[in-house]
Amino acid sequence: MTSEGRISTSDMATESSDRIALLQGTLDMLILRILLFGPAHGHQISKHIQCTTADVLQVEHGSLYPALHRLERKGWVASKWEVAKDRNREFKYYRLTPAGKKQLIAEESKWKQLTAPSRESCGLPRRVEMRWWGRKRREHDLERELQSDLELEAMEQQESGLAAEEARYAAKRALGNVTLIKEVTREMWGRRPLND
Repeated sequence: MTSEGRISTSDMATESSDRIALLQGTLDMLILRILLFGPAHGHQISKHIQCTTADVLQVEHGSLYPALHRLERKGWVASKWEVAKDRNREFKYYRLTPAGKKQLIAEESKWKQLTAPSRESCGLPRRVEMRWWGRKRREHDLERELQSDLELEAMEQQESGLAAEEARYAAKRALGNVTLIKEVTREMWGRRPLND
C-alpha cells in the first residue's frame, strides 16, 4: 500500500517473498526439465543450464545444491551415487521420479508462459520425509557431492589448458563459497516441506 509516494514495508516483504518463490520455482522447473532427458549430476545440470542459455543463466552452486536437496525432499527427484561412464569416479546422479514428472506436467503452462521468450533461443525443449537419512549421512553426502564437482571442474579447467594448480584454484572460484553452500543447504534441511 502506498501513501504519499511511500511503499509499505509489508508490501515490500510480500513482493520479496514472491520473488524468492518465483526464482526457486523457476530453478526447480529448470532442473526438472533437464532431468526429463535423463539422469545427471549437479555439475552436469549447472553446465547444461549455462550451455543451453548461451551463458545467460549461470546457476551458482549455492543455489543449485539447496534446490536439488529441496526437490529430493519433495520426492520429485531421487539420487544415487554412481561411477561415471567416462571417468573413474563416483558422482551423485539425480533422476526425475514419477511424482516429479507429474509436477512438471502440472507446471507446464506456467513454465511455457515464463520461458516463452527464451525457449526459442535456448533450445530447451509425494513428498518423501528424510528422517531416516541422519544428519551425519547428509553432511557426508553433501561433502562428497561438492568435492566431486570441485574435482570435475578442476579436470575441465586442466583440459582447457590451465596448469594443475591454476585449474584447482579456478575450480574453487567456480564452485564459490563452500561454507555458505553448506550453510544454505543445512538451513533447507531444517525446513518442513510445504503442503501440496
